[in-house]
Amino acid sequence: MGAPGNEIATWRWLRERSALGEFRDADFEIMPQIQLYRTSDRLVRRCDKIEAALFTNLKDLFGRPVTVMLYEVTNTYFEGTAAGNAKAARGHSKEKRSDCPLVTLGLVLDTSDFMGRSRCSPATQRKPARFRPCT
Repeated sequence: MGAPGNEIATWRWLRERSALGEFRDADFEIMPQIQLYRTSDRLVRRCDKIEAALFTNLKDLFGRPVTVMLYEVTNTYFEGTAAGNAKAARGHSKEKRSDCPLVTLGLVLDTSDFMGRSRCSPATQRKPARFRPCT
């Protein structure tokens, strides 16, 4: 479940590999995919709080000091205009796609490969938005 994917991949994972339906009394076989899209939208709006809580719980659970090991920055491009994404803009693309709108993605990992923070920034910026401390 921690692997990147989209809502359809999540829906398949929930139907084929998860016991979450049994715990939540939910039948993912008949659940409309639009419910996952709406849930995903709600989760994205709370991303900062979710990341902070998860990182704090993992830190407390394993009793490890917070040390930033990796700060990864990349970008991804959109086919089409990406008119609905305010952060999509023309910029430097690793894939040499100057014809497509881009966003810059940043990720902080600690020494145990636990994710601390993630950010999505406009592609025209030289670096992604500042990360808050992972404490």
